[in-house]
Amino acid sequence: LTVFSLGLAIPFLLIALGIGHTTKYLTKITKYLNVISIVGGVFLVFLGILLVTDSLQVWVSYFYQIFDFIDYDRIYEVL
Repeated sequence: LTVFSLGLAIPFLLIALGIGHTTKYLTKITKYLNVISIVGGVFLVFLGILLVTDSLQVWVSYFYQIFDFIDYDRIYEVL
């Protein structure tokens, strides 16, 4: 129960500590938030279309080929 409570509480405490630092950066990017929202919405619609048409695996395999230099097999061995 203690480990569960710590695992639940630590992310919230880290977010609470970082909120003060984040507010000064948010004021700097306020003028870009509308564009960020539109791009994020278009991305979500595109992802939804990929899921509905069952072609998400084609895009995943394509990006695996593009980012082949990352060496995913080595990452899996570490985990």
